[in-house]
Amino acid sequence: HGYVVSWYGEPGMDATIYTPTVDFRFRNDTDAFLLVDPEVDAVGGSMTFNLYGTKPARQVTISEPLITDIEEPGVASYQVDEALARGEIEQVEWPKEGMSVQIERTIVEAGTTRTDTITSYYQPWRAIYLVGPGTDVPDATAGG
Repeated sequence: HGYVVSWYGEPGMDATIYTPTVDFRFRNDTDAFLLVDPEVDAVGGSMTFNLYGTKPARQVTISEPLITDIEEPGVASYQVDEALARGEIEQVEWPKEGMSVQIERTIVEAGTTRTDTITSYYQPWRAIYLVGPGTDVPDATAGG
């Protein structure tokens, strides 16, 4: 996903699958098998993957996210929806700031320390409203 989604976790710490792009992947770098056990919650609309395997002999720490380059979301967009009545307004997207986020992952294994810096960029996302035909909206943003 290209923008911050608050219920996915802290910026820089989230991982999401977004069709049609494969944007989350991982590699089993151990010599042991890994069991991937999916759980589907059709009612709640979620999927969870439980991972089971041999615990590797390493310690991993992750820093707090460092947030920089905050960008405001911009003006709201009002788009005419013929299915709505005059004067009716329905918000379908909520504004989110854009930002760059860095985290550091430190791995200590067999007396060796490795630190990786992981950078994520989230684009700003403006509010979007659907409005019925003839509804008064701010002039600068009408039409989308």
